[in-house]
Amino acid sequence: MKPSETDRIKTSILIGSRDASNMKRYFQKDGTVVKWWNPEGMKPHKNPLFPLLPFYRKEKKDVLEICASTDGPILEVGCGDGRISSLLAKYRDDPLVGVDISREMLRKYVEREGISGLQLIHCDAENLPFKDDSFNGMICIQTLVHLPNAEVVIDESSRILRDGGKLILDINTPNSPRVLRLLSLVRSLSDRLESVLKLIRLQLPFTTLRNKLGPAILRNTRFVTLILERYGFNVRLYATYGGSTAGFALFVATNKKHSPL
Repeated sequence: MKPSETDRIKTSILIGSRDASNMKRYFQKDGTVVKWWNPEGMKPHKNPLFPLLPFYRKEKKDVLEICASTDGPILEVGCGDGRISSLLAKYRDDPLVGVDISREMLRKYVEREGISGLQLIHCDAENLPFKDDSFNGMICIQTLVHLPNAEVVIDESSRILRDGGKLILDINTPNSPRVLRLLSLVRSLSDRLESVLKLIRLQLPFTTLRNKLGPAILRNTRFVTLILERYGFNVRLYATYGGSTAGFALFVATNKKHSPL
């Protein structure tokens, strides 16, 4: 049984946009994500993600350690400009593939890192162009937050991963369900207020920053765990980063090739 619409409202919140349907269009355009997604390379005064920098670094270190114990071909979904897969390519002999919906980010990857040791493909995470059982590992880091259909992506990962293959997945989440509910209330109130202010050509101070970071969905850890289990994964919550109000949760899910209920 899939989660009801009520369950979705309780376990996730859309930020940076009023409509999840524009997510793919946003990231397919040039001059969008490439302007702000560089958490470790931008100067603090130009980087709205700077406060989260220690968490990004720790998470990346953990992901690389998990991959070091994963043999066979690995796929990175949402590879961007190569923040993770470019490092993997330097020490892995097994096949490594990176995919992203943003051509501009892939061009930046090639310009900055080259493509030695890996293959880059422009595609949609919900429609991966690979045969069943193609990979031993799949990385999806700082990506699901920008994908509207989490279940479709997890279903695809179950399909392309071999039995026993690892899905290394994170979500952006307030580490307290109460905070998620509070943010949902604040978002609802701010949307109503923005609608009123728009009529008199004013906007809230944080609106520009929110839109600059693009559309994103914060999700509850329990909700994502249930989806992973439904699609045949044994799930381990590997680590959480940040306090109760902001941060991410990193999962390592092992594929058991069960069919969804």
